[in-house]
Amino acid sequence: MATLFGITGATGLLGGRVAERLAAAGAEQRLLVRDAAHAPALPGAQVAAIQGYDDDAGMRAALTGVDTLFLVSGREAPNRVAQHLAAVDSAVAAG
Repeated sequence: MATLFGITGATGLLGGRVAERLAAAGAEQRLLVRDAAHAPALPGAQVAAIQGYDDDAGMRAALTGVDTLFLVSGREAPNRVAQHLAAVDSAVAAG
């Protein structure tokens, strides 16, 4: 069974570069994005739309089945530490 990678920030520079490199290596991945229309079209990539890192239900659904998560630090919200903690909590809850 192949490893499924979850990538946040895939529409940005860092997450986008990680997603491109994983796609080039033939990895299966799920891109967690706020706007699916802006997600890069990459081979082996699924797209999951979430409202943000503090979208517990959306994050849990998007992360179900993911083996490894690459979480890009968000910077646009003043409560970003709380959002990052919420994202990690959702990842733990998703298994």
